[in-house]
Amino acid sequence: MRFIRSRMGRAVAGAGVAFALAAPMAAQADAATVRLHASTATGESLRGPSFFGTSVALAPTNVNASNQKWVKTDVVGGFATYRSLAGTNQPMCLTASSFSSRPFAAICNPSSLAQQWTRGFVNDGRIENRSTFTALTRQANAAVEVRVLGGGQVGQKWHEHIAG
Repeated sequence: MRFIRSRMGRAVAGAGVAFALAAPMAAQADAATVRLHASTATGESLRGPSFFGTSVALAPTNVNASNQKWVKTDVVGGFATYRSLAGTNQPMCLTASSFSSRPFAAICNPSSLAQQWTRGFVNDGRIENRSTFTALTRQANAAVEVRVLGGGQVGQKWHEHIAG
């Protein structure tokens, strides 16, 4: 059996072990379960996908409904992912694409820029996507879309509520 003989080697190995143990704990500490609703959506919350589906939509708020709960996990640089707690066959995260005007759920990949969101580049209540530079937007007909960041779009203001 080989032993690490130098002090520097032992220090590096010790730091690696400490990081390996701390990394999973840090990820858990940076997660919160939330409900999302547009400031114009009285009584409606963002609903995750059905078991085999990928669409997300607004639905009447039910504080006990798991499909209206999202696990917000910080990733890097002020961005976070939103993983649906809907009973799907795989973990699904809120996603945007430049090819679709509707947000959708896709298999979670925290390194995907399409699944990284911020609460507003200027902290104005928007939920903005990192890859498309669009924001979740509630339309007057209650449809949820991702739209370009626009001045005064009331439907782009969102609230997060801690969900138990």
